[in-house]
Amino acid sequence: MSPLTRFRALGSLAALPIEYFIDSLLAFRYSKASPFAPGSMSSFYDIILLAHTVEKGLSQPSPRPGFGKLKIRKLLDLLHRTYWSNSILFAAEKSYGALLEYVSWNDQHGYNINDIRPLLISFFKRCEHEHLHPNGGTKILDIKSVMHSQSAIDLLSCRFSGRIYSPLLIDEKLLASIFLLAQRAPSQCNRQSVRVHCFRGKENVLPLLKLQRGAAGFDEFVPNLFVITSDMVAWSGANARNQAFVDGGLFSMQLALSCSALGLISCPLNLAISNLRELRIKHLAGIPQSERLIMMMSFGYPASSHSEVIAAHSARLPLNMVLKVH
Repeated sequence: MSPLTRFRALGSLAALPIEYFIDSLLAFRYSKASPFAPGSMSSFYDIILLAHTVEKGLSQPSPRPGFGKLKIRKLLDLLHRTYWSNSILFAAEKSYGALLEYVSWNDQHGYNINDIRPLLISFFKRCEHEHLHPNGGTKILDIKSVMHSQSAIDLLSCRFSGRIYSPLLIDEKLLASIFLLAQRAPSQCNRQSVRVHCFRGKENVLPLLKLQRGAAGFDEFVPNLFVITSDMVAWSGANARNQAFVDGGLFSMQLALSCSALGLISCPLNLAISNLRELRIKHLAGIPQSERLIMMMSFGYPASSHSEVIAAHSARLPLNMVLKVH
C-alpha cells in the first residue's frame, strides 16, 4: 500500500466518529422515541405494531384464549386518543380487521372477553361511522402457492444487474404493478417503514446519479430511478439502530425481483456516502429529513436494439465459503 493510499484510508477512519455522531443526532431528532418526532406518524407506527401483535397471536398453531388483552387495551386507548387523519386510517383499518377476528375467534372457542368487549364494540362502531373497511387479521393460503415452483426458481436464479436500458419511461400503471409485488417483502413487526421515491427522465435522474457517484459509464443512459429510504420515525431505541437498513435492504431485493418478474431489468446502486452527501441528495430529491437513504436502483426496459442482455459475470463464492451448517 502506497503512503498516499494509506493516508487516505486513515483519513476515512478518522471521519468515522463524526459520521456516527451525526447518525446519533438524526436518530435523536426523528426516531419514534424522540420527543421531537412527528406525533401523527409516531402514533401510526405504535398502532401498526400493536395491531400486528394481535395478527401474530391469531396465526399461532394454538392461540391462547383471551391472549393479549393488555396490549389490546393499549391499542384501543391509543386509537381513542389519536386524531384519525388520513395518515392514520390505514392503521385503524388494520386494527379493525385484526380485532374483529380476535372477537370472532374467542367467541367460537367459548372464551369470555366481556371485560374488554365494550371497548371493542365502541371501536367497531367508530369504524362503521367512518366507513372504514377491516384490513387485518389472518388469511388462508393455498398450500400449492408456497410449494416448489420451477418458475420461481428460474426467476431467482436468473436475477442480474442490468445497465443497458431502453430510453422508455415506465408508466404509472406498471409502477403500481411493481409495487404490489414489492410490498410482499417482510418487515419487522409489519411496520412497513420503507418509502420509495421514483424519478423518470434524464433531467431528473442524472443529477441524482452524479451525487451517488457509482454509476459512471452508464448514468447518462438511465431512464428511471428508485431512491429507497426508511422512515426513522418507525424505529426507536439503541437496539433498533440498524433496523431501518435491514428493512430497506429486504424491500430493495423484493423490488429488484419484482422488476425482473415484470420484464424489466434493474441495478442496485449503493449509497455508502457521508451524511453531508446524503443531505444534498435529500435536498435535491425533495426527500424528508426524517428518512434515511438505503440505496438507489436504476431500472427500465432492456435496450430494444439488443436481442441479448450483457451483464457482469459476477461469479458467486463456493457454497462451503458461505454456508456453515451447525
